[in-house]
Amino acid sequence: MPKRTILPAVSDDPYLRQQLRSFQKLFTGLLFPAGVLPETAAQMIGVHPDVLPYLYDKGLLKSLEAREPKKVSHYHTAEILEKTQDRQWMAKVMEAAREYHVRRNSRKKSNKPPVAVLQTVS
Repeated sequence: MPKRTILPAVSDDPYLRQQLRSFQKLFTGLLFPAGVLPETAAQMIGVHPDVLPYLYDKGLLKSLEAREPKKVSHYHTAEILEKTQDRQWMAKVMEAAREYHVRRNSRKKSNKPPVAVLQTVS
């Protein structure tokens, strides 16, 4: 008798099976600690980790402790999961992420040093 699993027999590819198993564990609650690091919080929301401080400053996301410049913040897992179910909140987050990237890219363009012009000596 074949081994029973919640996952259907999708593929014989071992990589795909491993990914599906990790996805299954994620949503059965086995991988959800109470507080998560910024990388995990960003992955749960669907943004880059660099955007999280901007979301915090905009008031869209709260960390578990007071945010300090050179300190790693932890985020509350249940709060993130609850907020990601709200379409309006997600729309605000995606708009804020877009604003962040636009501002960051415009700073990069404006901080480029001027190109040196070579003068020919005659």
